[in-house]
Amino acid sequence: MTSEFLDKLKEIAKEHLKEEYVATYDHVERVLNLSRKISEAEGGNIKAIEMAAILHDIGVPKDKPRHYEVGAKFVRELLPKFNVPEEIIELAANAVLTHSRYGGPEPKTVEDKILYDADVIDSSGAIGILRAVLREFLAGKYRGNPIDFIPVLEKILRVKAKTETGKKILEKRNKFVKLFLDTLKEELREAGVQV
Repeated sequence: MTSEFLDKLKEIAKEHLKEEYVATYDHVERVLNLSRKISEAEGGNIKAIEMAAILHDIGVPKDKPRHYEVGAKFVRELLPKFNVPEEIIELAANAVLTHSRYGGPEPKTVEDKILYDADVIDSSGAIGILRAVLREFLAGKYRGNPIDFIPVLEKILRVKAKTETGKKILEKRNKFVKLFLDTLKEELREAGVQV
């Protein structure tokens, strides 16, 4: 696939995600770059991986809880218009279908696992903490009391990567989340809050 074709997909993703606050286009770019990095070590069909990374959250505005299903359907409907070979469309669509840690089938192919890992990695580390605060706030689950955010951080730490490369990157980012969580608990205890 040419860079012009990927640019067209990026424009489509930007348009669909323009009203989003967490599944933003900058998230798409980070997931795309992480996917490429993981693919360098793990292999997979880079064309399918790139398309899936660009379009992975395209379904969020229509149906956030089942965005992975909406996204996979969108991929199967959109990519034939660009004469993408059917086998690449299926790899991309399946990666979108299996990328979410909130639901959907388990990732099976290397393409599935790479996209899953890239998305998980962007939900950890400093960026992941910022995205989690915003996600919880927008959902009405977080009102600003730091103790209420502890379970969210613990949940970030429970998610596991599927590829060896993804595991290494995630481990590094999770060290920061763990340090942040430990520091938060320490500060709360110092303030007399039982944690």
